[in-house]
Amino acid sequence: MTAKDIIIKYLKENGYDGLCDGDQCGCGINDTFPCDCIDGDNCQPAYKRYCINCDFNDDCDIKEEAEGFCFHTEKQESSKTSEDLPPETDKGPS
Repeated sequence: MTAKDIIIKYLKENGYDGLCDGDQCGCGINDTFPCDCIDGDNCQPAYKRYCINCDFNDDCDIKEEAEGFCFHTEKQESSKTSEDLPPETDKGPS
C-alpha cells in the first residue's frame, strides 16, 4: 500500500471529496495528485464546493478556471439538489 492509497482510503472513510492546499490547488479522490505533488505541509482533506451556491463566490480568485467547482476545507451548505449541480468530475483548479 502506497502513501497515496492510505490518503485516498482516509478521505473516503471520513466523507471527504478530495484535497486542497487552502489556496488555489485542489484535486478529487479519483484524480488525486494530478501534478504528482504531495504537499505534506499544505494539502488538507477537502470537500467539493460548487460555485453555483458558494459563500465565497463574490471574493473567489479562481472562479474563472474552476469549471463550476473547487475543493475547500469547509463543507458547503447548499439548498441545491444534485440535479441542480454540474456533472461530476474530479478535476478541480490547479
